[in-house]
Amino acid sequence: MAHADKKQMALYVTPEQHEKITKYAKKIGISRQKLLENILGNGLDDLALLEKSGILAIGVGVRDLAYKIRNNEIDPSSLPNDGEELTK
Repeated sequence: MAHADKKQMALYVTPEQHEKITKYAKKIGISRQKLLENILGNGLDDLALLEKSGILAIGVGVRDLAYKIRNNEIDPSSLPNDGEELTK
């Protein structure tokens, strides 16, 4: 049982992504599943590094701020300009 200690997850990819995954798996000489496991493992390692360095929190904050501005939850004119302090 090669997968006894693993959890299965569904993953949907675009036809273009499927083509690229197949191409690189063949080029490297591993299965598509192994390639995706490797990519996912590397991505999780990168996320852990971003979290430890604080960059992940900054990115999430910027994303949330941009979302609120786009959805008119925050008036951009109420944000401070360079050197200006934020007032409540």
